[in-house]
Amino acid sequence: GNYMFSENQEGTSLERVTLSPNMTSFGTNTFANCTFLTTVNILGQEAVEGTAVLPEGLTTVPASLFSGTGIRKVVLPASVKSIGNSAFQNAYSLEEINLPEGLETIGSGVFWSTSIGETIQIPGTVTTIGGWVFQDCSNLKKVTFGEGSKLTEISSQLFLNSGLESIELPETVTTIVGSAFKNTKITSIDIPAAVTSIASLGTTSSPFDSCVLLTAINVAPENTTYSSINGILYNKDQTILYLCPTANPGDENGSVTIPNTVETVTNMAFMENTGLEEIIFAEGNTETELLIGTSNGSTSSQVFGQMTGVKRIVFPERLVQLRNYTFYNSTGLEEVVLPTTLATLGTNVFRGCTSLTTVDWDGCQIKTTNTSLFQGATSLVNIVIP
Repeated sequence: GNYMFSENQEGTSLERVTLSPNMTSFGTNTFANCTFLTTVNILGQEAVEGTAVLPEGLTTVPASLFSGTGIRKVVLPASVKSIGNSAFQNAYSLEEINLPEGLETIGSGVFWSTSIGETIQIPGTVTTIGGWVFQDCSNLKKVTFGEGSKLTEISSQLFLNSGLESIELPETVTTIVGSAFKNTKITSIDIPAAVTSIASLGTTSSPFDSCVLLTAINVAPENTTYSSINGILYNKDQTILYLCPTANPGDENGSVTIPNTVETVTNMAFMENTGLEEIIFAEGNTETELLIGTSNGSTSSQVFGQMTGVKRIVFPERLVQLRNYTFYNSTGLEEVVLPTTLATLGTNVFRGCTSLTTVDWDGCQIKTTNTSLFQGATSLVNIVIP
């Protein structure tokens, strides 16, 4: 039954279990938080210290079956079709598991906070993977998907805070949900042609937030929703710039030129960039206003906030407004070239830009300035005011 040996029942000092070969089901939480449990074997088979072997005929690994146990390796039978939520969560010593062909569903949080090994392959038969499955799996480096994968969604927080460095998404993926790769070690990612939704871009729940080693997001040319130029993510017709990866290095001079088709740069698009030295917005489009950010929040509007390497930004003659905190704490920024079309500056726009020496807004339409515009810009020596 459920919770049979869990910490809420007698059995928390349990170390070994022998199962009948005819056993085909377990209750939920059967061994949950039996922290001393390390070994499970089938009657008539030799027990291997640290290994849990589950009997053939089992089709479902129930929720929280081995969560919080001391097991290091799990052997699943070929009959398993689904793994329930949190089945192995907080089994901190778990390093190895086989995921059999025929597996269809992996529930939420299944391997959360385990020591699952460097590489894991998701069988092509898996159609659903819940959220948080590999969250906090610091040893995980590479994930592959079996041939013929039918997976359509990369779930919320799927790899959050893991050690993930490399992944090749199945061609069937259509949706990437918020925080999916947040705070991982991926250096590049390819977006398949079928993807139509990348959630929460421009927020701290972006799938790629805090990916400090990410240099490039490369979109398949056949994709009808998104596109990429030099590793920077745009919509298909390149009127919206969604995200420049944190470690994107630009060209050989550390410079990147944004095409004049861009009408909107989303919140946080360049935030915390470490790879670039110069950002130039191309001229040539005088018909459409350039919108930098879409809100005035202290974090969300930091389109160019907290950059460390960018020294110079050149805006085109169609920028009208810079929102609050646009360049907040961009400590490497030295020079900003503002267009004559600029009419409004928000609060704290250059706050904390400790290397900023020159701001030239001569010819701009600005009539008044707001509070804390240059607070903490301790190197500023030259302001040209209209």
